[in-house]
Amino acid sequence: MISDLLSHWPIYLALGLPLLGAVLVFGLRLARPKFQGLWFVALLSALLTLAAVILARPEEVHFVPLLSWQPAEILPFSPALLIDSVSWPFSVSLAVLLLAILLTAVVRLNPGSWRAWSGSLGLTGLGLVAVWAGNPLTFLLAWSALDLLELLVQLFQVRQSEVREGGVLAFTARVAGTAMFILAIVVSRTLGVELGFGSVPVQVAPLLILAAGLRLGVLPLQAPLLEEIPMRRGVGTALRLAPAAASLVLLVRIASIPLTPLVSAIFLVFASLAAFYSGFAWLTARTELSGRPFWLLGLASLAVAAAVRGDVPSAMAWGLALLFSGGLLFLYSARHPYLNILVLVGMLAASGMPFSPTWGGAALFLRPESGPILGWWIIPNVLLFVALVSLLLGYLRHTFSAAESMHGREAWAWLIYSLGLAILPLTHFGLGWLYRPALDSSVSLSNWFFGVAVLGITSALWWFNERDPIRLPGEATFRTTLKWGASFWGQLLSLIWFYRILWSIYHLFSRVFQIINRLLEGEGGLLWAFLLLLLIFTLAANGLAGL
Repeated sequence: MISDLLSHWPIYLALGLPLLGAVLVFGLRLARPKFQGLWFVALLSALLTLAAVILARPEEVHFVPLLSWQPAEILPFSPALLIDSVSWPFSVSLAVLLLAILLTAVVRLNPGSWRAWSGSLGLTGLGLVAVWAGNPLTFLLAWSALDLLELLVQLFQVRQSEVREGGVLAFTARVAGTAMFILAIVVSRTLGVELGFGSVPVQVAPLLILAAGLRLGVLPLQAPLLEEIPMRRGVGTALRLAPAAASLVLLVRIASIPLTPLVSAIFLVFASLAAFYSGFAWLTARTELSGRPFWLLGLASLAVAAAVRGDVPSAMAWGLALLFSGGLLFLYSARHPYLNILVLVGMLAASGMPFSPTWGGAALFLRPESGPILGWWIIPNVLLFVALVSLLLGYLRHTFSAAESMHGREAWAWLIYSLGLAILPLTHFGLGWLYRPALDSSVSLSNWFFGVAVLGITSALWWFNERDPIRLPGEATFRTTLKWGASFWGQLLSLIWFYRILWSIYHLFSRVFQIINRLLEGEGGLLWAFLLLLLIFTLAANGLAGL
């Protein structure tokens, strides 16, 4: 045990430091309300976490046990970590995002900021456990803990009952994804295989993709649940990106598992429609924060489409672009012309340009050599291409939108804030270089020109929009008709009709639970509770006896 601890000390430090920092910030604030060094405590935790994650970079695959649960007959798996070329880039993204959140916080300081710092640290710590999860059990534990902490942070930060209800519904959708993961484990056992990332049955792969797609809001499109909750920029960014990273790493891991043609076609249709809808919703959003869920959904849809087509490098490329380029724009609160150039580098990183971090993701848009979409491959590819152009065009629009200015701030705050923004694209390009495509015959001519075409079309549309103000009323009309329920196409693409059916079912069950609640709250409530427990125990005993 001591030898394992010494050999894997950077990994244990990377997991423990953000969680310890969250507890310290929270505890110091309660014990010493006038203590002025909470930001330095949080920043030091983030710096040490990033250093530990970098030191944990694996030269070979590392399987790190966390606990040994007994008995093995009942619990065949124990929590463990897997650090390899898939999980390490996502762990770097979370650590760098945490550091960027705390560095850029110098322009957003207020008396309640300590809550946001503590929440960001805690979310990052659990996010690292999730992206490093070495088996399904660890995934389930990390996902559940992350969902619970996310819900608590939302309920703690938000007071409006309507907004809280939306957070609870989004939590329910993620729990549905977790339930789908559990179903995949059960199905795998019925096939005589213990589910692991090295042994995923072909029959189980669709369930795992569906689990990740549910949690990301892609499969099916969860547009009615995507209203942005009013949160601080820092903790709101961590709240959105940490759970996304925890689901994206699963997509990348199972992208190499082949799917049946029918399942692949169905998933690809849903992913391309989700990307198409999200691209225009992001483009027409009033601010980058109100449109934040659509940026996540749009890039996640590209990652899901790549995983469905079995393209591991593309799935990773678009997943990391979601985190780095999105995080850069979401943290860009105070604006300056020089910093606009830095943010545009983040947009370049998500364009598929040669030698950019998403260069390997350009293969997603090219004609597949084989698979279920031969013959009609052009349809989802066109939708995905239009979605990417819309996402980049919206990125440009939100970068140059009016916001808080950096003028009048102290020089030290400007320097720290700029550094917090700069580490995101620098790290993104660094990871892109480490995982760049091999410069051989496998890189076709289309790969070289795809990013140029995307960037050229995006720039031309931006230039045309800037010089032609006559289009603005039409754009406003489009924004209105795209709203959920404002038109037939808005309802169809956002699946609002589907969620209205689910909402009716939810209200039906809520009435049943209200009746049960009244019974349990009465004088005979204790007797009713014992009766229900006895009934459940009897059914469970009969079920076990029949096995």
